[in-house]
Order: sequence, then structure tokens, then C-alpha cells
Amino acid sequence: MAKQSKQEQFHGFVDAQEVVAPFRHTLRGLGIDGNSQEKPPNSAVLELLVNQLCEKVQRAVAGQQADGPQVDFRTLLGADISAFLQPFVMDDRKGAISMLDVVTLGLTDTPDIKRFLKRHGSDLEEPKDLKYVHTVLQEAIAFFDEIIAAKPQDKIHPSLKITKNIDGIAKIFQTAAGKHQRQLVPQACGLLRVAAAIDFLNRDPLLSVLPDAEEALQELHDKHFSTPSKGKTFFKTGTPGEVPMEIVRCELRTKERKRMIAKLLHKPQNNTKEVVDHIGMRITTKSAFEALQFLYLAFFKPGTAIFPSMTIRIGETKQLLFNEAKLIEALRNQRKARDLVNELATQTNDQSELTTVGEDTALEVNKHSSRKYRAIQVTFDWPLDAKNGQRVHFPVEIQIVDQASRAVNENAASHVDYVQRQTQSVRNRLMGNNLLARFSETENTPES
Repeated sequence: MAKQSKQEQFHGFVDAQEVVAPFRHTLRGLGIDGNSQEKPPNSAVLELLVNQLCEKVQRAVAGQQADGPQVDFRTLLGADISAFLQPFVMDDRKGAISMLDVVTLGLTDTPDIKRFLKRHGSDLEEPKDLKYVHTVLQEAIAFFDEIIAAKPQDKIHPSLKITKNIDGIAKIFQTAAGKHQRQLVPQACGLLRVAAAIDFLNRDPLLSVLPDAEEALQELHDKHFSTPSKGKTFFKTGTPGEVPMEIVRCELRTKERKRMIAKLLHKPQNNTKEVVDHIGMRITTKSAFEALQFLYLAFFKPGTAIFPSMTIRIGETKQLLFNEAKLIEALRNQRKARDLVNELATQTNDQSELTTVGEDTALEVNKHSSRKYRAIQVTFDWPLDAKNGQRVHFPVEIQIVDQASRAVNENAASHVDYVQRQTQSVRNRLMGNNLLARFSETENTPES
């Protein structure tokens, strides 16, 4: 039998993957990575693991004490079972399962592609929907060429840019499924993932009121922050007799469209609600203690608070500026807590050793963030009356940082470096899990 060419081997691999694709999608939809031999640690797997460990421990202990007394349950629980434990390795692909990361949709026939898009809200037989899909794909192409393509030759191939008609749209799906140029599979697959993220953003109801939220935030900024003289900015609440708090600066933060797309593609569990919470403000104070003071005045002091405290998202709020242990100690002790609150209310500059921040206090929530990054970030749901009559809670983030920490952030933990790391992660996700990549893996795997 004549040896198959690489192209023939690839097409055979593609045909096989097309057949099993719906079954793999079923597994993935149940939270099981059908593209891997490993399964996520769900309850059934853990139960089986525990049973196996108990059996192994019983046999091991019984083997050591074959002629001794029967082993009781207490001895079993106290046995060293570390030798039997197999760590569950979680990486970006296996640990966080998403339908967006399927190796192939397995869609090659135009009618199947049309049915797929119709199920997801776009009927290509309707002119308005055909135009919508064209618009989404064109934005996806522009995003890919600007953000993902590392070199000019990596930009989307001209044959994948024809999106005004059904045949051109179908060709992108067919190429991603391995039915046209083999080398274009990663591009087509990545392009469809970007388009899916854009579609998610377009359909999120919060984004329709994003301009209203930004306008309202601007109004709040103008009301409570002023710069009457060059180089000085003040936070004021309008309370009679108050002494405005001097800060270094207050900057409004809005989210560019392409940054929202990138963040949505950053990791599988991201959703649009997490993407839009990065509109907000960045407050820079003279000292770290004054950063805590601003937090207290703006969120919690009854007579001065301008932001809602009861809608703070505790799990998404980060405190990376203060030594957390000393802060907790101060607030758990009634006298220390009273002194701390008094210091905050009277605008003292006494640092109380609260800013002795070590490496161990940094919460490494985002793997792309530098461990040298320092700030207080409070995310909350802001009640907003939109111009279309909607009354919504819009997610907002307030970042508070002192001058010294900001200088460190901009040098040792710069946002530019953060964006570059995040972009590389997005690039890896878009380009690294497709039919061509999996075919290459099979080629490099030695036969058993």
C-alpha cells in the first residue's frame, strides 16, 4: 500500500474529527473536556478517586501488618496516603472548559452552517441578519489584523475576507473545519472565536446604556472633583462646612471597544458583565494612608459618601496597597479601630505601619498582573437611570493608588506590559487549539 501524503493524512484526520465533533461538543457541554484523556474533578470522579484511595490504603496497611490486629477506621484516616495521590493538572485548555475552545465545529455543508447561525440568532436568509454577520466578521478581521497578527504575513488571508454573501461566510466555517487550505485553519478558527466574542458584546443589554453610564460618571466627576489651581485637585462632597480633601488627580477610565473584545477573549469564563466593569475612575492620592482615607470618605462615612457601599462586589474588589494582616488587626481591636477611623476622618497623615506591604500580600488573581502592582480596586454596581427609561445597575470600578505606588506600577508593573502579556494569552488561545494544531500533535506522538 502506497504511503499517504501529509495532505491525505490531514484530510483523513479532518474527516474523522468531523464525525466525532457533535459527540465531543456534547461532552464539553456537560463540563467534560472531550478533547483530552483527563476529566475535570467533578463529584463523580472525586468519589471514584476516594474509593480507590481507600482500597489502596487498606491493602497497603494490611500488607504491612498481615498477622496483626484488624485496622480500624481511625488508623485508616491517619495513614499517609501522599504516595497514592495523583495531582490534577489544570492548564488554560484543560482547567477552564468553554464551548468557544472546541477544536472544530465540524460544519462543512452550507445548510448546516446556516442552521448553526440561525440557532445562534442570525438567519442568513434575512437581509438584515446577513448584513449583521458581515459587519461582525469585518470587525473581527480588523481586530485580528491589528491585535493578533504579530507580522504582516499573519494577517487574515484575502480568501477569508469575503463576507458579504453566504458563500463567503460559509467558506470561513469550512476552512476552520479543514476543508480548504490547511495552513489557513488557525486563522479561520481564530476569526470565528473573535466574531463570537463580538456577537456576545453586541447582544449584551448593558452595552446599550454604556454611553449613558459614561456621561453620568462624567457628571459625578465634575460635581465632586475640582482643580481650582494648577497642580492641585480636590475631592468635595458638598456637605456644609466641609474641608475638601486634596488629592493628586482624578482620571475617568473608559473601555475601548477592542480592549473589551480582548478581555472577553482573555479567559473562557469571562462574560460581558466582567468586561464593562472597567469603566470608572482612577484616584491618585499623596500617600497610601490617604488612599485609605479617600476610600472611607467616598464609600463609608455617612456624611460624605458619594458611591454606594451595599452593592460592592466583594469577590471582585482587590486590596493590594496595605499590609492586610495589620489592617485587619487594627479593625478587629475596638480601640485601634476607633483610632483608625478618627485618623481617617481628621485627615491625619499618620501611616500607622499599615503600608508595610510585602510580596505575600499581593493577591495574584490575574495571572497577567505583575506581583509589584499596588492599588485598591473597588468594583460595585452603580444605580443608573438610562435615557431609554431603563433603571439598571451598571458595574463600575474605582481604582485608588498613592503617588509612590503609582510610580512603581508605571515602571515595574506597567499597564503596557500587562496588555502585552494579556494579548499573547489571547493570541495563544485563538491560534493554538484547532485541527491543524491537533493534527501536528498526532504526528509528533510516537506510536505505542
